Amino acid sequence: VQAKDLTQSMLTDASNPYNDRLHQGLPPTPIGNPGPEMIKAAMNPTPGNWIYFVTVNLDTGLTYFTNSEKQFQAYKAQYEKWQAANPSV
Repeated sequence: VQAKDLTQSMLTDASNPYNDRLHQGLPPTPIGNPGPEMIKAAMNPTPGNWIYFVTVNLDTGLTYFTNSEKQFQAYKAQYEKWQAANPSV
């Protein structure tokens, strides 16, 4: 359904488990597939020795990569601080 075709009854339909306006969390099944660019990126990753990654700010997408568990824990703490300041996200 395209945005222009949405009706008010669709937006308020609580029986639809895919209505993310009314149901928090993940839907019952996948809602999309990766496109060609994502598949290419997964098959040809940027070289690096990092094994951990954390997106520390969901508004900006700021993501850190590291191969150190200690540094990962520090990044995780940054994310948790951001999450506490943004409880509705």
